[in-house]
Amino acid sequence: MRSPHFPHLAVLLLVALGAAANTHRGAPPLPAARASVQTAGDPWIEAVRGSVAKGSWISGMTASYRVPSTPPSDGQILYFFPGLQPTATRTIIQPVLAYGADGWSIRSERAHHVDDREVDERSETVPTAPGHMIRGTMRSSACNRAGVCTWTITTTDLTSARSTTLTEEDTAPYTTYFAGVLEAYGVTRCSQYPNDGSIEFDDISVYDEDGDELPVGRDDWVRGDATPWCGFGTSGAPVPPMRNSVALFFGHR
Repeated sequence: MRSPHFPHLAVLLLVALGAAANTHRGAPPLPAARASVQTAGDPWIEAVRGSVAKGSWISGMTASYRVPSTPPSDGQILYFFPGLQPTATRTIIQPVLAYGADGWSIRSERAHHVDDREVDERSETVPTAPGHMIRGTMRSSACNRAGVCTWTITTTDLTSARSTTLTEEDTAPYTTYFAGVLEAYGVTRCSQYPNDGSIEFDDISVYDEDGDELPVGRDDWVRGDATPWCGFGTSGAPVPPMRNSVALFFGHR
């Protein structure tokens, strides 16, 4: 899961993101960080984006999302997350819900580039389970006047009361937020997505540099050449009855 410049109407670019390492129960590493201009086979499938006004910056974001059911077929790696990104650098921070060979897990991540080298910082991986409620939080501190901050990314399983946290100093202000993203690797059939058919990101809150909450923007994007095509789509309007909610659709729609 790495740093995209979000594409929309063929104007913006999506930067592909790699994936975090799944370390619990001795599992082999998941795909390493990757950040490149969009090409065929990029792993982002769908996303909902928003951004702040020019000259402003984001000081924090939170969102909640429930762990879907276990997919009927295996062999894939799935990631669901909200995230934050600067305007000019290939960096992203994200509280991640992941599915892989060892089932569902959560972690907190920051991915960026150092020269031409991809660097991915990750917190401890914590196992979770279908039906558990996850809360992702990205909070800034020690910000300078330009909005360059220290960021604390916390991913919490509210059901099990376990959390995993990463704190990193950053080099640029964050100006773009992703209300929800689906990223996938190794999917060759639609049964490798959960039978739920969608995931909702609820209670989304985004805060500007003054700590004021912003309305959630909905710049929707779906990868049109995703193969196989599994009924992908996003909810461009709020999901009732939540005011600040978006949904990502997948599977057998």
